[in-house]
Amino acid sequence: RDLEAVAEEFGIKGLFRNGKINDFVALRQLMEALTNTGAGKIGQSFTDQLQFFRDTQRIGRSEGVQSGKDLLTYLRDVGNVSALGGIDLSDPQSAFNKLFDLRTLLNNGGIAQSQFGKLTGSQFQSLLNELLDLFSPNGSGSGSGSTGGGDITVPTGIGSGTVSAPTETIQAVIGAMNTNIGTILTGHTAIHERIAVATEGSYAELRTLNGKVDTLIAVTAGQIDATDAKLEAMRRMAALERGERPVLG
Repeated sequence: RDLEAVAEEFGIKGLFRNGKINDFVALRQLMEALTNTGAGKIGQSFTDQLQFFRDTQRIGRSEGVQSGKDLLTYLRDVGNVSALGGIDLSDPQSAFNKLFDLRTLLNNGGIAQSQFGKLTGSQFQSLLNELLDLFSPNGSGSGSGSTGGGDITVPTGIGSGTVSAPTETIQAVIGAMNTNIGTILTGHTAIHERIAVATEGSYAELRTLNGKVDTLIAVTAGQIDATDAKLEAMRRMAALERGERPVLG
């Protein structure tokens, strides 16, 4: 996407389609344009390079303490951030404590602008908070192996009272709830399948019964006609016995 954006800056269109090179003539035009302008890199400022480094970490799924170590090393070596010097990266807890002290020092105005290196003051503060989170034993970085330490205040369900419970307990409860919900859903699925089978069976029985009723109606209708004929013959015999002449229609 970045390369396509650069191509469009030079007025070159249709270089890519569906993430693949679509026009090699356009590609040659872009290469010539880059050669002529000397724009071999995108973003020469430290902010741009830092963003490129962060994007690389994100794409590589770098996270946790290792992500914090890489970021801190980059800031010290490339960004010349001397305020981050002297931090022992082999000991995450020690690094967290040092970073926390730096945060307090920054709040008190005890860090000179020159110690920020190529960072602005706001950039340094934002990155310092992120490093603290990555190295924190209880943060998203899980610096000490994610022991699950720390408490969460939860309502007791009685009035407005609350109680503190370890996070691992809360997580265990949530895990158990997920398991129970899965079991319930599995049971409901089986019940629904049984209902479906019973419904299909009932439908088949109804169709069979409907056929039998049709047959019964047909037979009965035939018998009614025969019964009518017999009744008519009996009526005529009775008339003859009474001496009445038959009337032919």
